[in-house]
Amino acid sequence: MNLRKLFLAAACLTMLTVAKATPPARPMDGSVIKVVITGGPNAGTYNLTSDKTTCTRNATGINSFGNQYSTREATGLTSVQLIISDAQKAGSGGTSDCYASVRFGKIIGGTKYEFGKLPASLGGEDAGGKGMASLAGSGNSTTSTIEGTTKAGIKLQITIQCKSVLDLEKK
Repeated sequence: MNLRKLFLAAACLTMLTVAKATPPARPMDGSVIKVVITGGPNAGTYNLTSDKTTCTRNATGINSFGNQYSTREATGLTSVQLIISDAQKAGSGGTSDCYASVRFGKIIGGTKYEFGKLPASLGGEDAGGKGMASLAGSGNSTTSTIEGTTKAGIKLQITIQCKSVLDLEKK
């Protein structure tokens, strides 16, 4: 009888240890990014995925939304940056108050396509060109769509499906 109790206690302890070692379920991190470029030497469709969080809220100001995707590669599409200054406007019909940048090759010195104006918190530089941004969804399930034309006439369409969003709001 004591052997049965010992065996049962060992089994219960094993189950308890396994249950405590399993981390709680959480939403899938990362993003799925699609970039379509019309015109220029890098024209084409590019599909990227990241298992890390690339989307943020409130990083460049209150109610802002952004994406910061970069790789360490020296070739191909290596960076997709997006800043929407007013996420509320973008979520209710769209806003032209946005900035987008796509880079090929090295982060410094590669080919960059950009349009829009950086927010004042980042210097307010105007890259030229025009664009519109919209947001759909909420929380950790947000999709941003931004379309625009660089000052050189290159058209960009960027869709970012965020599986997780880092909110940097100060509370």
